[in-house]
Amino acid sequence: MAERVTARWQLPQIGLALSPAVRYGGAAALSVAFIAMRWLLAHFVIDDGYPFASLFIPVALSAFIGGLGPGLVALLITSGLSDFFLIPPLYTIGFRDTRTLLGTSWFALSGLVVSVLGEASRKALLRSSSEADIRRAAQQQSMLSEERLQIAEQVVDGGVWEWDLMDGSVFWTDGFRRLFDFDLQEASSREKWLNRIHVDDRQRVSGMVDDLIRRKLHRWVTEYRILTVNGRTRWIASHGRVLYDDANQPRRMLGIDLDITARRLSEDDARNNETKIRLLMQYARVGDWEWNPQNGEFHCSRELYEILGFPAQVQSTFNGLMSCVHPADAPRVWSLLEQLQVCPGRDFDFENRFVGPDGCERFLHTRGSVIQGEDGVRLVGVTIDLSRTAKQLLAS
Repeated sequence: MAERVTARWQLPQIGLALSPAVRYGGAAALSVAFIAMRWLLAHFVIDDGYPFASLFIPVALSAFIGGLGPGLVALLITSGLSDFFLIPPLYTIGFRDTRTLLGTSWFALSGLVVSVLGEASRKALLRSSSEADIRRAAQQQSMLSEERLQIAEQVVDGGVWEWDLMDGSVFWTDGFRRLFDFDLQEASSREKWLNRIHVDDRQRVSGMVDDLIRRKLHRWVTEYRILTVNGRTRWIASHGRVLYDDANQPRRMLGIDLDITARRLSEDDARNNETKIRLLMQYARVGDWEWNPQNGEFHCSRELYEILGFPAQVQSTFNGLMSCVHPADAPRVWSLLEQLQVCPGRDFDFENRFVGPDGCERFLHTRGSVIQGEDGVRLVGVTIDLSRTAKQLLAS
């Protein structure tokens, strides 16, 4: 189930994520800020005569959040600036008497101890936050049933599963059992799940699970077919995650399976329709194209090259194709295309002869429309080869 991070671990984790520049710069800024506040307090409120008392705060915070290095930076800055701004004579470097020297030395030694203790506390909390992942898993066992039920209720046409990699036990929600048409009292096991996977997908899916664990990966995402108990074939999208302990050993694998049968059937229908349209265009010798007059970008189907007599591997430009328009028709076609570029939304229809690179003359019929887009107007259309005789049509 979902892993939770409690608020008490946020402080050390934030410090660990900060870059060295931020940690050291923050220590310096915090130290200067406390020196400024102490200076203002002494000049405008009251001078208690103990300038070092409040300066332990930036040293301790810098060491606890940033580590030993930032703590030492804070100690050096506060020691140096306090001598200049807080210890008489003000705005001078140096110590006027032995008492001041001893006080500053005491502060420096105490600050060093505080920095070391702060670093130790920071490391201890970081270690504790890592070990807490395993402890939280044990503490939440009593809540797992309720959490699993909540997840199952939120999932539409899906179910939650969990596999304990240590003892091999498996957990299924009722939603998972419904996906496979299992009885709601059916005992869960990995073998029953594998036996329900379609025979053509079983080896692939089983190999993916083994590879996931062998390579110490975390995320599991795949799609496969199942044959339910009632004999129905379903497509399943499985999303999961492997959880490891602090020794990087896999402990649990858990996730959600969703029924995506409708989507996969729609995709299959779309591919079938696309194939039918392609075959129809090949039979009727129709090719589609799109041209952007502003930047010259041109796209066309493979069928267009075929009906124009170009080799399939050739990628021509629009001007390259237009250069093959019959000389007697080229001025009329070019004039029409230039007029269309200032007529967005207009449909067009024209016929012309075309002499392909194979030397054959073809009679073409083109229909299309002018579309206004963000990048200007585009001309889209279909071109039909009307040159074939009835005898050629029957032969094809």
